[in-house]
Amino acid sequence: MSLGEHIEELRRCLVVAVGSFVIAFILCIFFGRQVISFARWPLLQTIKQMGLPPETVSQLSGALAPMDGFAALVRFSLMLSLLISLPIMARELWVFIAPGLKEKERAAIRPVFLFGGGMFALGMILAFIFACPVALQALFFFNNWLGFDNRWTGASIIQLVTMVCLGFGVIFELPLVLMIFGRLGMVSPAWLRKYRRHCIMVIFVMAAVLTPPDPFTQIIMAAVLMILYEISILLVARVYPWEQSAAKKL
Repeated sequence: MSLGEHIEELRRCLVVAVGSFVIAFILCIFFGRQVISFARWPLLQTIKQMGLPPETVSQLSGALAPMDGFAALVRFSLMLSLLISLPIMARELWVFIAPGLKEKERAAIRPVFLFGGGMFALGMILAFIFACPVALQALFFFNNWLGFDNRWTGASIIQLVTMVCLGFGVIFELPLVLMIFGRLGMVSPAWLRKYRRHCIMVIFVMAAVLTPPDPFTQIIMAAVLMILYEISILLVARVYPWEQSAAKKL
């Protein structure tokens, strides 16, 4: 394939990938009222679990600035658009890079494109259903314990939900990334076990970076990351090229 054909193929892939994202974003904006109602679900669950009256929803999801509602809609719509268009974007990226890979590299990277989007979506869904309500409830009680009135805004809640969901989506890629490194012989199960303590320190740093600045979501994410790390060791043990490693030692 000539350089011009490569550039044309890249242009086609970009048009399809970006176009799918833009279409999903426009649809989310068009159904903005339903999108915002969906984004409030973790707050509704929090209020229900705490036994608070239904009118608490409106008290904790107001707007303090003229652009709060629009900013919240755009932020959450961007996340939903990414989730919706991710399979198409992953497919177009694979179509573009696969011809230039060797068979070993193709076999190692293929799982990322087959399961990467699913793992990202799974992380976001679990965060939305479980982590966000737990974090909101913990923050609600913590504010009360400090003596502050909980006067949240809809924009601040949606910002927290968006950050937590995206953060969990990213960390759920950890097993796949380590599987690729293991398949290529770059890391081994023994190496992952040996440097477990160092990795735990990195995990807490990642949790602090990928979550809002509150300790509750950081602890939840760090706990999930440690579980994923242990699962990754088992997965790497299954894909690690033991035969090549033994041959090198000989």
